[in-house]
Amino acid sequence: MFGEWSFLVHKSSRDRGIMSVMALAALSTCLNASAEPPTSNAHVAGVTPFAKGPDQELVVRVCTPCHAPEQVIAKHRTADEWDAIIGRMLDRGAQANEPEQDRILTYLVRFYGP
Repeated sequence: MFGEWSFLVHKSSRDRGIMSVMALAALSTCLNASAEPPTSNAHVAGVTPFAKGPDQELVVRVCTPCHAPEQVIAKHRTADEWDAIIGRMLDRGAQANEPEQDRILTYLVRFYGP
């Protein structure tokens, strides 16, 4: 009886330890992500995976301070999905006025739409 209970106590302690490590790792990742720019240096070197076209530089300027270019273009999305994402990014601090937002949406849908 005590052997089974002892196993449960040790398992519970181990689970708490694992959960604590996972929580600390997640918190560390979040803090690092918000404190540092992306590690990709493609936009620094003037090379970018963004499609060449009107407003490419605008998209690079607005999106890459917080995201590696590859993260932005990893998935093709509909106009409504891109519009919702742009709204969320503005809520989180992206800097673009209304006309720039429209231009970014047009660019993303043109090159990274469905």
